Amino acid sequence: MAKDSSEHKQNNLAAPGLVLDLASLQDRYRSGGPCSIKPFFGHTVTAGKQPGLQVFSQFFETDFTVNDIKYRWSEQFMMAGKARLFGDTDVLEKITESRRTARP
Repeated sequence: MAKDSSEHKQNNLAAPGLVLDLASLQDRYRSGGPCSIKPFFGHTVTAGKQPGLQVFSQFFETDFTVNDIKYRWSEQFMMAGKARLFGDTDVLEKITESRRTARP
């Protein structure tokens, strides 16, 4: 049984009206509500400013640890997962040892 839009998951810490799941986005679109999508944006923060949408970039640098492995950005985590999936230990080692992104 499909859930109505009031039952869709929403994060109370997010901005009011922020759509966080596909069903809610589809409901908003069908009702003619505003749908703002930002698929691409930079990953660096201007000196002296607080991070904004950059935090959603795969290349935004922020340290985190998964299964005792430290990553510096989410794209590094994703690429390491792909290397594990394909059993490419040489590439996995290069990825996890990398201290900077390949992007400028």
